[in-house]
Amino acid sequence: MLAIFDVDGVILDSMGYCNNISERYLLKNNITPEKNLSDKMFSMSFKQGSEYVAKNYPIDKSAETIKIEILEGLKDFYFNEVGLKDGALGTLKFLKNKNIEIIVATSTDKFLIEGAFNRLQITDYFTKIYSPDTLKIPKSSIEFLKTILKDYKINGEDAILFEDGLYSVINAKKLMINTVGIYDEASKKNREKLKREADLYLDSLKDYRGEFL
Repeated sequence: MLAIFDVDGVILDSMGYCNNISERYLLKNNITPEKNLSDKMFSMSFKQGSEYVAKNYPIDKSAETIKIEILEGLKDFYFNEVGLKDGALGTLKFLKNKNIEIIVATSTDKFLIEGAFNRLQITDYFTKIYSPDTLKIPKSSIEFLKTILKDYKINGEDAILFEDGLYSVINAKKLMINTVGIYDEASKKNREKLKREADLYLDSLKDYRGEFL
């Protein structure tokens, strides 16, 4: 069995910060963001989000420059501030003790995840990090998870996805991947939908008891 973990909102308590990063960036540049911008950005990579801002707002900067400036703030947050979500470390220890391979499937750039994991001393629990900047595939695409299954030469039934994002759970279900939906305050508006779609729904990772192993 392969355990696939989303990071933001599942392992790291980062969604509150990340969800509003584009709004904060625009306001810093004296531009009023549209209503529900964070909802549009939720499933985007930083590259996609930067391209959206460059295309849709009157800002005299390239998408690449916008991405670099946003990443500067995020780097400080991931490298120095973000903490673990409740139950994350216990679940990682539980799976490792059962010799389950654990990998990451995230929409966040790989170097940010590595920076946070190194500081929090959890790097050794994971064997690989899949991210849009390394795969060149957006996490919102079903091809993202298909690539993971192909790399490990397994069927969906042989994997478990721990995820707070509704779109990823829906994609995983199409591939027959076992899904564990995790509550996060930043995505609470999709809580009932996530409950319906996920094979198992938990308010916290501390409630995980080895289902689907």
